[in-house]
Amino acid sequence: MFMDIVFSLLAALLVSATTMALYLGLFRCGRSEIGPGRKALCGALSGSLALLTWGLLYTQTYLGW
Repeated sequence: MFMDIVFSLLAALLVSATTMALYLGLFRCGRSEIGPGRKALCGALSGSLALLTWGLLYTQTYLGW
């Protein structure tokens, strides 16, 4: 039970850190001259890429494929 909580929190931390790294690094949406529509789109795209990446990695690890 304790390990499930730790793994879930670790997954949440990894997804949020990856989302912010993609948002600020790859898409460069942290600048003030970027519009709110583009920022929202970049945020959604960053979050979905991070969820997809870590979801696949966690599935590979725990299912043992």
